[in-house]
Amino acid sequence: ARLVQAAPGGGGGGGGGGTRGQTKASSAACAGGAAVPEFPERRPPCAEAAGQPLPRQGIVICASLIDKLPNLAGLARTCEVFRASALAVPDLRVASDPAFASISVTAEQWVNMVEVKEGALLPWLLRKQAEGYALLGLEQTAESARLHEYEFPRRCVLVLGREKEGLPAEVLSLLDATLEIPQLGLIRSLNVHVSGAIALYEYTRQQQLQQPPKRQ
Repeated sequence: ARLVQAAPGGGGGGGGGGTRGQTKASSAACAGGAAVPEFPERRPPCAEAAGQPLPRQGIVICASLIDKLPNLAGLARTCEVFRASALAVPDLRVASDPAFASISVTAEQWVNMVEVKEGALLPWLLRKQAEGYALLGLEQTAESARLHEYEFPRRCVLVLGREKEGLPAEVLSLLDATLEIPQLGLIRSLNVHVSGAIALYEYTRQQQLQQPPKRQ
């Protein structure tokens, strides 16, 4: 995989106890004189050999708050199926685990991956925002837009929350929008990998609708 490592840096990303004011102060520090983590890159070996023939989409899936290997491996597979730009994970070493490979079905050899530890999440999000990415979160809030009613920007980062706790307050305060998947059943939550896959499909569907029809 295209492995991009973010050194641990300042900037929260904890358990959701931070306030909006504290987050803005830490965000200003990240944007100002505070040291910002670097993101050295290397290309995935299979993509290097194949020359990356298929274009990537403009969406980045951020799974930095997810710690369960099956969910991370499933997201890697989904990201490659829909040609996401990259997948952010808390530890790149997870891609070397045989259990990861058995679920990802070689996706780790193709999908671009970036290591963004929880402590480096806020500065990384600020950097992506400065690069022109919209910051989106998949979370049920009073202000969340229904997934199918939201018009995805082409370049965006979709942040996924923890399995039970969701997205912490300091992350929510940085987002441009939060999205939720309409549900009909008694159980009011989906597995985080399933949620990410549904959202990535909806993004892909919208992008395809914007493309000119193919000539017969």
